Amino acid sequence: MKLRAVILLAALVVMLMGASFAQDSAALWKSKCAMCHGADGVGNTPVGKSMGIKDLASPDIQAKSDTVLAGLISNGINKMPAFKSQLNQVQIDGLAKYIHTLKK
Repeated sequence: MKLRAVILLAALVVMLMGASFAQDSAALWKSKCAMCHGADGVGNTPVGKSMGIKDLASPDIQAKSDTVLAGLISNGINKMPAFKSQLNQVQIDGLAKYIHTLKK
């Protein structure tokens, strides 16, 4: 019976940590990415339009792995700056996962 309680408690802690991680990534998206990519990732912002930003909800972007997206966030691409000096790897990985929540 005690083992079952410990397993249940551990599962609850993992679920709460996951929820917190998702909230942190959403807040980070709003502070670092939404200015250009927009809240929905479509890029329908003045900066996004002027730079020709790709729709992150599009199938071709959504098909990219978390690892590929994290690399793009870390190192930048085209006019997008590199964020590896501003964000830690956990934050970058969280943003990569967050991009996958933007699918249409």
